[in-house]
Amino acid sequence: MNKTRKEIPVTMKLENMKGEITVVQKDMVVPKESYFQTSFFVKIERQLVEKRKTPIVLGVYQGNKKIETINTTFLGPGF
Repeated sequence: MNKTRKEIPVTMKLENMKGEITVVQKDMVVPKESYFQTSFFVKIERQLVEKRKTPIVLGVYQGNKKIETINTTFLGPGF
């Protein structure tokens, strides 16, 4: 959510383990005075996935400044 009067470009990074985030939409820019949603894929090496539901932490950044932390679950293959 962007309450300012200017667009905010953002990026996401995995915070608690090595992996890769691939965003479906090319540019992640939160429009001024608006909301933004997008789809993305998280790729984690199989040896780092120790159970069916692995907790992951995503950081949302504006440049080098972290603006939000998201705690979620990575659903891996059945064990």
